[in-house]
Amino acid sequence: MAMELVESKETRSYFAPEANAEQLVQGIALKNGLAFYGTHYGARRRPMFSRGLPIMISPPLSITAEEVDDMVNRLDRSSSEWEDALGVS
Repeated sequence: MAMELVESKETRSYFAPEANAEQLVQGIALKNGLAFYGTHYGARRRPMFSRGLPIMISPPLSITAEEVDDMVNRLDRSSSEWEDALGVS
């Protein structure tokens, strides 16, 4: 599953490199007990197209309903903290 993080819902624009959006979301996610797959971008790569920041989510096949609920809660908390840190909505 993938979740696309964008600076603006209307334009789906990519974040400026100086925003460090990817590094920030990865750090916040780790603090909340989540580890995301790396994306197409990074410190040495420029986006190939002007879109949002794709985050790959891959829970194990053996995940339980309770674990899914916990993961979604952690994801919600992480995305809220990330939005607050970047000043996006």
